[in-house]
Amino acid sequence: MEDSPTVLTVVKYFLELEGFAVLAASDGEEGLKIACREIPQVVVSDLRMPGLDGMDLIRELRASEATREIAIIILTSDDRVETEERCLSLGADDYIVKPVELRRLAARIKALLSRSEGRASMHSAA
Repeated sequence: MEDSPTVLTVVKYFLELEGFAVLAASDGEEGLKIACREIPQVVVSDLRMPGLDGMDLIRELRASEATREIAIIILTSDDRVETEERCLSLGADDYIVKPVELRRLAARIKALLSRSEGRASMHSAA
């Protein structure tokens, strides 16, 4: 979820090259609808967007049982520690400051997916 068409296009293209299936949204409201309908493994969202901002998105995703387990990465130009701390305390799994290093973003997504697969294996074995 990203309101900058350039950033959205570049990130989507790179992640697809890395083998990820990517659903794109240009604002938080559209992104929330997609997330609720598709239940992706990971959501990457800008913090400041028209309509529903990143913090509200985190709250909405964490409040619903259907979307509670989706990993959330906030990708933002806001480099303030206070903002990062607030996003993480609301339930974001990671916080990356722009300009985005695409390989770093892909590595963080892979790490989150690996951890969630590990948790799923533990749950199914219990």
